[in-house]
Amino acid sequence: VCAEPYAAASRSTLHRLGTHLTNTAISSLQPNGNAGNCTETLADLADRVGQNSWSTTWCAIRTMLGHVMALCQPHVPAALCRSFQILGADVLLDEMFEPYLLELNDLVSLKLGRTVLLGDPLVNELGLRQCTAPCFDHRAHAHAPSHTDDQVKVPLVANVLTVVQRLHSHGSEIPDGLLFGGLDFDVL
Repeated sequence: VCAEPYAAASRSTLHRLGTHLTNTAISSLQPNGNAGNCTETLADLADRVGQNSWSTTWCAIRTMLGHVMALCQPHVPAALCRSFQILGADVLLDEMFEPYLLELNDLVSLKLGRTVLLGDPLVNELGLRQCTAPCFDHRAHAHAPSHTDDQVKVPLVANVLTVVQRLHSHGSEIPDGLLFGGLDFDVL
């Protein structure tokens, strides 16, 4: 979710990063940006747009990503249970909730937390300290917890590791029902 309402790209709007980029680390540092308007779970998005609209959109996203993975498959060597990678997908929804793939991310952030500028009231409220690590943003900032990260990233990694363990135990011929049984990736 962008931190600012979308404005068509032009010379006068390109400097507005919070309008064009959905990267939480960038959006949360924009004026009026915070984790509450930069991230949301799929369940929260479904509630916001309506379950009927979301059901159709989610089906279209899954179909689109299935096609993308099918295109990638011939380029991935078959190395049973040797390695895995979590990919992220940035998807733009238009006003009719039609999905458009913007990019695939092979370096998905699994970091739990978000960056906040030192002037953010959350810094004092939580007693956060200024970050001294070499972060991407050189402005004075701290790192705060993110409830959305906890809701999404922890179960995602746990589910992926469960799938890897099942593949290791049962081999690649394991039926999808057994491989993914009990794991709900759709609610993340």
